[in-house]
Amino acid sequence: MTATVDNLSAIADEHVGDEFVAKDVAATLATMAAEPFVNHVPTMMGGVGAGGVADFYDKYFIGHWQSTPRSFRSVAPPVPIVSSTR
Repeated sequence: MTATVDNLSAIADEHVGDEFVAKDVAATLATMAAEPFVNHVPTMMGGVGAGGVADFYDKYFIGHWQSTPRSFRSVAPPVPIVSSTR
């Protein structure tokens, strides 16, 4: 995945859609870095690397919540981090 500041919002929207609407582990991983890590703080579970994150998502997270219909709305757009070297 390569991202520019201009498309971070679109990538985030795609990620959330893949994760919570489509419930598609492979599609969700495709929106992440090549070597992602997830730390799901409420449960202190997660995964490191594509295989570890995929395993966590598949076995414990994506699709493993109540099937109550959910809706999402953006609270605020992502804020780009700008760095400069002097």
